Amino acid sequence: MSDGDLVDAIADARPEALVMAYRRHSSSTRTVARRVLVDAGAAEDVVQDVFVQLWCHPRRYDPGRGALRGWLHGQARSRSVDIVRCEVARRLREERQARGGDLHVIPGPEPRVVEEALAAHVVTVVEGLPPHEREAVHLAYFCGHSYRQVAALLQEPEGTVKARIRAGMRRLHALLYADGTAAAWAFPS
Repeated sequence: MSDGDLVDAIADARPEALVMAYRRHSSSTRTVARRVLVDAGAAEDVVQDVFVQLWCHPRRYDPGRGALRGWLHGQARSRSVDIVRCEVARRLREERQARGGDLHVIPGPEPRVVEEALAAHVVTVVEGLPPHEREAVHLAYFCGHSYRQVAALLQEPEGTVKARIRAGMRRLHALLYADGTAAAWAFPS
């Protein structure tokens, strides 16, 4: 059964189709969540949430935009990043309260301004990647294309594209930790 057929069956409220989709894609989806969250339990919660959303809203997946696997990975990545952001915000609130509340704290920049500065810095670091890695990372993470779509756009084998994306993300990770950006924002290593 193809992924498109599975989603159609899920839309028809056939639980065995969800079980099949889970068996087919949960492991790789868990890996995506774990890379962002580090914590195995939190990653498992994200996977469960992603598949519950697939069950409740199967038509949010559009097979014309890419593979189900890529869509599930995108959902897991997005939810995981949201969890990290919430955790960072919680820690900042607790630190403010520990220092005596907001009355004695000099106000900092608006969170949106800080996020935009961080995003601009990440884009600058991405621009420093080797061209073949930069292009693959840009298409996958900034444009939201699946590996298969990136391979088609670059007219390269899918395995080559995956290797370039992995190498680019490792290099990006190392660069952001080397300049202190990732550590300063409490991103998991």
